[in-house]
Amino acid sequence: MEARLVGPRSVLNSYLLEIRVPDTCPSGQERLARIITGGGGRIPPIGYFRLSGGYPRKVTYWVFPGAAVQDRAAPNVWNTVPLKGAPAWW
Repeated sequence: MEARLVGPRSVLNSYLLEIRVPDTCPSGQERLARIITGGGGRIPPIGYFRLSGGYPRKVTYWVFPGAAVQDRAAPNVWNTVPLKGAPAWW
């Protein structure tokens, strides 16, 4: 799983976050991801984003500073994904 900030900060002080599976991911493999906000909330509120090597390969979402992306390694085991392009103060 890869996560990165796309483009500059918006007028509302939010950033466009892109979560995607690597290009080397086989078309039959599926990954689950979720966003944890700076205040501890979860996006999507119930569940996760389902990404695969086929479709959809990526999802974009507007987030405020302090958000983190998590990838599901196993049932009930979520690992934080490094966020590329984040400012040093993130």
